[in-house]
Amino acid sequence: MTKIAKIEICENPEFNLDENKIETRPSGFHMTFDNGNTISIQWASHNYSSTRFRKGPTSLKCTSAEVAIWDSNDRWANVDTNGDMVKGWVEPDEIAKLIHLTSQHTINELNAILEAER
Repeated sequence: MTKIAKIEICENPEFNLDENKIETRPSGFHMTFDNGNTISIQWASHNYSSTRFRKGPTSLKCTSAEVAIWDSNDRWANVDTNGDMVKGWVEPDEIAKLIHLTSQHTINELNAILEAER
């Protein structure tokens, strides 16, 4: 089996008021596992996270982040309690759990696990 695992830093554009220009800044990361699943963990002024609507550059620290999970066939996990594919304000303990589940299960299995926990 070909290894596809990787971790990527994500960058998003933000407007720098002091210099009147658009800059890209780190906003989180993606982790892709050998099973083909990817988890996205993002926090920036436009994400559903503790840094939402924060003025100034994105902080490299946060207390909650926005999470989404998908597989190599573009099937998405329903990570939010209302069945949405993006869940906001996820705290570190839950993020750790979702990382583990993402690395060990198919999207269908993951959806069944998350549904059973609701």
